[in-house]
Amino acid sequence: MPFALTVFSDLTSTHKRTILVNKLRNYFEVYIDAVNTAPILLKTKYGSSVHKFFGHDCGELIMFDVEVVDMVEPEFIVTFDTKKSKTEWKNLFLFFKNLLDEELDDRYFSIVKDLVDIQSKCDLKSSPDEPEKQQHNEEYLFNMEIDEEHDMGFFQIDKPFTDRPYTTIIRSLKERGLLPLFSSLYIDKTWGLGQDNQFLKELWVHLGMNATSGILDLENELKNHIQRCSPENGIPESEPEVYRMTIQELKVQMTNKNKRYTEVLENLRVKRNKMLE
Repeated sequence: MPFALTVFSDLTSTHKRTILVNKLRNYFEVYIDAVNTAPILLKTKYGSSVHKFFGHDCGELIMFDVEVVDMVEPEFIVTFDTKKSKTEWKNLFLFFKNLLDEELDDRYFSIVKDLVDIQSKCDLKSSPDEPEKQQHNEEYLFNMEIDEEHDMGFFQIDKPFTDRPYTTIIRSLKERGLLPLFSSLYIDKTWGLGQDNQFLKELWVHLGMNATSGILDLENELKNHIQRCSPENGIPESEPEVYRMTIQELKVQMTNKNKRYTEVLENLRVKRNKMLE
């Protein structure tokens, strides 16, 4: 496996990782693991890899191996496909420490840029101050944000050679979990072509769904989702929400919609009060 950076989140309190993810995404493609957060799962998934975990102990960022996950909660992990020297790991640690302490300068960026192999799926991005050329991605990319306050998750997939991503919302996330992500996308007729199904199978494994739900059976997941939306008895589940825009664009749209709704209610209240005067 080439260089990869994975942030660990917890569906019950994921917002505490938001600042961390946003900082790291200025430089890296960031994977999210919301499933393999228990020590036993961390050891099973990452124990045999070339890795270092990163987390805070007594307020200080530390770097450690898998044997320490029982004592220190890891916040993210870096993995490589080849072994790295102590100096290389030290330079990487200094990069993250200065980045998270908001003291990063070009010297640290240059050191890590030389260390990390440029990969098509997980690049070290150019410095935030450097303009990037607009171009279509050539690989599937996955991004997610959890809104713990409203118990909902935003999940974005960028499909190769498309100008607009697919973003779906899962409401009541604590109760429903991540399963709807793998069936909701098919409500859009442009999803399900080419390597879409294969990507979802790989994403299923990457998110650790095998450990909680077994091997992905897409046909069965779609069938179950349809039945939940139109049950013979009981309350139907809401239709899947899939949008062709980024997470940030969708959140802005939702904010504006809520703002307009509030304005309409306020106007009705004012008119009603005038009528009663």
